[in-house]
Amino acid sequence: MIGRIALGGGIATAAAAGAGWVIARRLTAPADPRTFDLTIRAVEHDDRGGLIVLDRTEQTTAAGIYNLWFETGGWVQLSTEIVDRGPTGTARRITGTAPDFTPKVGDSASWSGIYYATPADAGLHARDITITTPAGRCPVWRIDGDPSTWAIHIHGLGSTRAGTLRGVQVAAELGYSSLVVSYRNTVEGPRDGAGRSTLGDAEMADVDDAIGYAVRR
Repeated sequence: MIGRIALGGGIATAAAAGAGWVIARRLTAPADPRTFDLTIRAVEHDDRGGLIVLDRTEQTTAAGIYNLWFETGGWVQLSTEIVDRGPTGTARRITGTAPDFTPKVGDSASWSGIYYATPADAGLHARDITITTPAGRCPVWRIDGDPSTWAIHIHGLGSTRAGTLRGVQVAAELGYSSLVVSYRNTVEGPRDGAGRSTLGDAEMADVDDAIGYAVRR
């Protein structure tokens, strides 16, 4: 009986370790390409502007402002307004589109909380610079404000610098200077080693160089 209990405990430990390994591999894998899993069902117009009709899902009926990124390369910004279109549909108010872009019925799109594509879209004047890190040269957006106070903006795993721009707007309103950094093994940063994330262990060296850049200014 003791032997069976010990064997069972060993199997359970091995199973837990295996599950942990699988989760770790998924977490640290290079970011997957964006999936365009929404179909534009209709584009409507009224005296207040445009509406885009989508299938009703938890995402498309979520409160807040969002963006649709299109497989063809454009984007459409959506307001908080949600208009019912029956049990299977919902419409969102359009507040902005990419230059010279018009959404069409049947287009494929991806739902995102990344509201702005570039600093200019967010009303920010940014300079493109690079910061040399142990992994290579990292693209950075620099937004100048008070040179004595800097905000360093770091996007999350699997995202891009554009994902920080709402926060950069707040920093700009407060008068801060900002650095919006990339780092190794992201879409915009240099590839290092196997191209996998180390969940901050190695990436912090890239961010540290960005902090050093700000301190020297």
